[in-house]
Amino acid sequence: MMSSITNKITSKHLCKNAIVYIRQSTLRQVLEHKESTDRQYNLAIRARDLGWADENIVIIDEDQGMSGASSDKRSGFKHLTVEVALGNVGAVFGLEVSRLARACSDWYRLLELCTFTATLIIDDDGIYDPNDFNDRLVLGLKGTMSEAELHFLKSRMYGGKLNRARKGEYCFCLPVGLAYDSEKSIILEPDQQVQDSFKLLFEKFRQIKSARGVVRYFRQHKLLFPGREKNGVMTSPIKWDHLSHGRVSNILKNPLYAGTYAFGRRVSIRDIEGNYKTKGEPIEGWKVLIKNHHPGYITWDEYLNNLEQLKMNNSKQGNTEHPGLVREGTALLQGIVYCGVCGRRMSVSYANWQQRKVVYYCCEYERSKLCGKSCQFMKGNEIDRAVGDLFLQAVEANKLNIAIRAIEKLNHEKKTLFKQLERKLERAKYNAERSKRQYDTCEPENRLVARILETEWNQNLGIVETIKAEIEELKANKAFQLTDKQKEQIEHLTSDLPRIWYNQKTNFSDRKRLLRILVSDVTLQRNGPTVKVAVRWKTGTISDLQVTLPEKEFDRVRTPSKVIDMIRKLAPDHTDTQIAETLNQMGLLSGTGKKFTKKMIKWLRNDREIPSGCPESPNRIILKRGDGLYSTRGLAQLLGITIHQVHYLREKGIIAGHHAYEGGGYWYNISNEKVKELKRDCKK
Repeated sequence: MMSSITNKITSKHLCKNAIVYIRQSTLRQVLEHKESTDRQYNLAIRARDLGWADENIVIIDEDQGMSGASSDKRSGFKHLTVEVALGNVGAVFGLEVSRLARACSDWYRLLELCTFTATLIIDDDGIYDPNDFNDRLVLGLKGTMSEAELHFLKSRMYGGKLNRARKGEYCFCLPVGLAYDSEKSIILEPDQQVQDSFKLLFEKFRQIKSARGVVRYFRQHKLLFPGREKNGVMTSPIKWDHLSHGRVSNILKNPLYAGTYAFGRRVSIRDIEGNYKTKGEPIEGWKVLIKNHHPGYITWDEYLNNLEQLKMNNSKQGNTEHPGLVREGTALLQGIVYCGVCGRRMSVSYANWQQRKVVYYCCEYERSKLCGKSCQFMKGNEIDRAVGDLFLQAVEANKLNIAIRAIEKLNHEKKTLFKQLERKLERAKYNAERSKRQYDTCEPENRLVARILETEWNQNLGIVETIKAEIEELKANKAFQLTDKQKEQIEHLTSDLPRIWYNQKTNFSDRKRLLRILVSDVTLQRNGPTVKVAVRWKTGTISDLQVTLPEKEFDRVRTPSKVIDMIRKLAPDHTDTQIAETLNQMGLLSGTGKKFTKKMIKWLRNDREIPSGCPESPNRIILKRGDGLYSTRGLAQLLGITIHQVHYLREKGIIAGHHAYEGGGYWYNISNEKVKELKRDCKK
């Protein structure tokens, strides 16, 4: 199949470089399997035997300990490819094809470059010329088998790993809070303070139902949370640091804390650039799921509830499946209000974002996404008040047991916090004693070390005193115990729930949480000044309300419609002055409670586009007013004379004219008999 060696290696090849490419897949192979590495370095001797000079033999061993599955991070392979493409290489030496590349995309690219530059490929089996069809066929088969071999290796390794995982015996790096015992079984972290920290985290999320709320609680009480000095290294010592939102979210989503062994929760996906990214799989897609495998901090059911709560807290735009987390704003229906027109969730806005007293519910999807018009926009204070009243009617009258449980909850919380501080004090004392022992064992003459140890000892003693002060402060706040008289006071107080509900000191977040216990969602559909409110309860029943929206500020000072109708009725045959006098005589007032004037009537007519049949001053359009008066031009046209003749008749006293103001045009009140008489005189 191969041509003879003398036909393949020519002087053109010998005058170029011979590159010996050396690679081992892992550092363990480099350190422990030295025979394979020596065989690859001996390829330089073979190149010398085939005729290459020592100065033309180049060894590339930059990719030691790197996989050949991809060339992305192999600088040595990239160096080799560049040299081949530039035509500087006569032959490429490799122990076998798998050392050069295990991906066909990289291997065939190298073959193409070797074909264009007439570069030979030499391995432990023979010499190949990519320009020769038979040699190229053999090289192609070797590349395919090399890639398939990698697949088989990975399949065997993953199969063995999966088989052990199905038995719950495959060991991986455990998160903080869990550890392996001597028999490789998963147990809770032996450190009692670490256990208490995780128990407190899950307890607080059970109460607050918010990951950020848990972080806020730990920050407010100056509690630290355990972690690793080096992430992903179980042998790394415990490090105490502030709790973060991402850490809480990861802990709540990890099934190991629920005593469940899981394998295959994440899968690796390679993108078009060759980078691998991990993607989370849903629970039904996990390869292995073994419940009650080891001790946990919570149960499996609570783990599922936590996942559901995290989904409900997600308030991303467009997520209408869950109402989202309760916010601090005054909008009672935030997250559970829907548009009765398009069915989408309505958003909340405030007239003043700082005070947040005036609430508005709006459906902005059509406007913001599709550049259309908003479905609905309405003021929400009256709606909140109506829904709140409906909720109060549905709440039971006796609240004594609820109040007592709330007080017991506060006492339990105080005991838990006190327990956390005791654990913290115990660890701080241990660190102080340890620092003292180190200081005692130090030679007094070695002041450089002694000063550092003394400083560390003083710092640990200061931490102990700080924690003691926190404990004393907590002890000063005695637990609240209810007496019979206090229970009667609470019963009387809880019977007046509406007063508590509408009290300004009551937290808006608490109102929303109470409302969501019974109410599933609320749908609003506006019809003019009224809004139809459909309240859907958790039981599935629906209660309908009709809420009348308050008038807008400009509607309160708007001129009454009765006045506008009267102006429209009087305008054809009354002047603005006459209309104002008539309205004042009728006792009608403007929207601001003032009497009407000529200017006000004129402004109202122009605003409502009401034409005047009797203008105060003549114009070119109206020649005869609605009350029968003629203008100078109108009378001239009626008599068939000029305007100057009309003025002459008025000055002689033959006709009477008047004007509304000095310098204005004249109006003439003339009877039909007078018109006929003047027409006869004008003809003469």
